[in-house]
Amino acid sequence: MSAVKQSGKQIWVIGLGLGGKRLVTRQESAALKLAQLYIGSGAALDYAREYAAANGGRLYQALRGEEMRREILEAREERIAVLTQGDPGSSGELDELWPSLRDLKPVIFPGISIASYVASRTGMSCAGAPLVDLRRGQANLAQICRLHEKVLVLTSSDIRPVMRGLTVAGLGKTVACVLEHPGEATEKMSTANIRELSEREILEHAVILLVRGSAAPHYSFGIREEEFRASSSALPSELRAVMLSKLGIREKEVVYVIGSACGDTVVEAACASVSGIVYAVEEDEAFMNKTLENCRRFGTRNVRVIKGTAPAALSHVEPADVLILRGAKENTKDLIQIGISRNPGVRIAVITRTLETAAEAMHQMEERGQTAELLTLSGSRCQKEGERHALSGTWTYFLVTSLRT
Repeated sequence: MSAVKQSGKQIWVIGLGLGGKRLVTRQESAALKLAQLYIGSGAALDYAREYAAANGGRLYQALRGEEMRREILEAREERIAVLTQGDPGSSGELDELWPSLRDLKPVIFPGISIASYVASRTGMSCAGAPLVDLRRGQANLAQICRLHEKVLVLTSSDIRPVMRGLTVAGLGKTVACVLEHPGEATEKMSTANIRELSEREILEHAVILLVRGSAAPHYSFGIREEEFRASSSALPSELRAVMLSKLGIREKEVVYVIGSACGDTVVEAACASVSGIVYAVEEDEAFMNKTLENCRRFGTRNVRVIKGTAPAALSHVEPADVLILRGAKENTKDLIQIGISRNPGVRIAVITRTLETAAEAMHQMEERGQTAELLTLSGSRCQKEGERHALSGTWTYFLVTSLRT
């Protein structure tokens, strides 16, 4: 086995995937047998105990890359194995380790991919399926399920509360293929939906493939009003859909929503910026509580609700990539000025019923080098009245959006 030596030491980063002897490659097994020092934490380090006992190797528990680096440099041993759970290429562990270990030039053994193993056991391709490791405290599972057709979930604890949360978020019919004790002699595979799993105990160290069927809800612009609690204060779904298409919110952006109402716009923005953060500012405590309730309902954990008045309430947070102003705000001028001064490339949307607020928003954007577009949007839905259908609930809004020139 070849390895790049650094100060006379051979360093191997070994990804154990799902663990289990059947899932360790021959290269990894050879490295584990040769190693004199095993560095890692939790189940990954536990897995190395048998190898350490057989060859007199030493175990060292470390959680962080810097701890591992320090022990590697100070250790007398020459052959060192750094063990990680999950897939180093997709679980995020390598991102944490690499800055600390890169100059030591370790050899990386990624092991058998979790996605590959699950695909081989279920007969379904897992290409493009994100890996959510609940053992590492990853959040926003409901959002991720709405954004992706398939999602892989790793868990070592009781998943029933997580499944109940997904059921409340409207994902109860999503199919779940469950592998319990994967790679072990006791491996068991079963299929259920999320609603059924919310009532069922699952063995620890399970991996679950969630497959959203065509009938299951998924995220697209314009979640219908009735899906929100306190839906009477929600904007028409068609209006939100147009606004979001104009803004083009990306997955890691910072979004301000000024005037959250029931949180419909907040939830939509959080679904779009799945790895970013949404700051929702609301003066009314009742609306603030409804926003929090709807964020819990949809599993949007990347939201920070702030009680207060903008822009003062946002003075301590990072500048916005996207600024959404909802309603006829007396301080529209100040909000747009401050938003652009903190980030000249901020994208702005103003939703209002008054022409004066729309005109002020256009003036402020254009005066600061942005192009402004004003749309008048109206709509009405048909409702059944006896044996006929009639228009009901007509609405009209001004929507002002901007892009930097």
